[in-house]
Amino acid sequence: MTYTVTVKNGTTDETKTYANLKETKLNISGLSFSTKYYWQVTVDDGINKPINSVTNSFTTLAFPNPRYLYVKKVKNNNVIYTADEAGNELQLSSAEVNSYRPRKNLSINRIAYISSDGSLNQIFTMNPDGTDVKKITNFIPIAGFNMEYVNYCWSTNGRQIIYPNFDRLYRIDSDGSGLVQLFKTPNGKFISECEWSQDGAQIVLKVNDMSGYGVEIYVINTAGDVLYQVLSGVTGGASGISISVDNSKIAYTRDISGFENSTYRRLDSRIFIYTVVDNTSTELASQKPNGFNDFDVKFSPNEAELIYVNTSNDGLSANTIQKVTISSSNSNGSRTTLFQNASMPDWR
Repeated sequence: MTYTVTVKNGTTDETKTYANLKETKLNISGLSFSTKYYWQVTVDDGINKPINSVTNSFTTLAFPNPRYLYVKKVKNNNVIYTADEAGNELQLSSAEVNSYRPRKNLSINRIAYISSDGSLNQIFTMNPDGTDVKKITNFIPIAGFNMEYVNYCWSTNGRQIIYPNFDRLYRIDSDGSGLVQLFKTPNGKFISECEWSQDGAQIVLKVNDMSGYGVEIYVINTAGDVLYQVLSGVTGGASGISISVDNSKIAYTRDISGFENSTYRRLDSRIFIYTVVDNTSTELASQKPNGFNDFDVKFSPNEAELIYVNTSNDGLSANTIQKVTISSSNSNGSRTTLFQNASMPDWR
């Protein structure tokens, strides 16, 4: 008798085959955490037609405290991954579907993300292991000038999500009900990013024209009143907004070169921190190499560091997720690379 064992990853559909086995036991390695696997044995006596066993399954141990979410390109699609601080990685979404911008809510332990749904982009949620996928938005999808740069945000308690649809900001319950329009830009500019403060009282918006330029960053309350302006009257692109837990600081990135073209290329995007009390923006002197950009900045959970994407400004090179320490003098922060060929980070 010879045996063939086929093992299939239930998340990625990757299949491995172990052929010409003589023993009735098989040790396999390289399995992913929190993953359901399906397996089947085929037996051949060399005389009769090979016979297949029934298909069985097993589930591996839970992933050990994943703090990070990010996206990698697989088969020309964005694919969502999670990882722990030791660098152990787990794929959460299928490579056959374009899924991106993962954001985790700790209160309800769910991950939201954007995914292609026909010709539209909709917001979905799932469990931390990629199971129990639910579609949240429907009649009014998430939309903007370029979906690579469009973002949304959870409420702290996980009951609601805010998201943009061109020049309007909507709020929807996390079960897909209760859709409400919160805000419409007064000048017709598109809302590309929104960030909800932890106390639920403030919403930071980044708006731009249909080409991604004419950027403004300002803060509104839940009634739609503008409270204060963070950035306006500059040329060039900007992306990534994050508000501190006490609403005293806002981090963002901006291309100080002021360059603008049809492909939305940026030449020298740097990290800035806006301080509300004195209405000033200060560049984080983080030793960024010349010819590189920093994008998608977010405060770390303890706000002693920032996480962001660093990449060459050629528009072709791979993305790298890094973190930098915010020193007391707001200068000379040390950069640490966390994940290669990855983007759109979320750190909880």
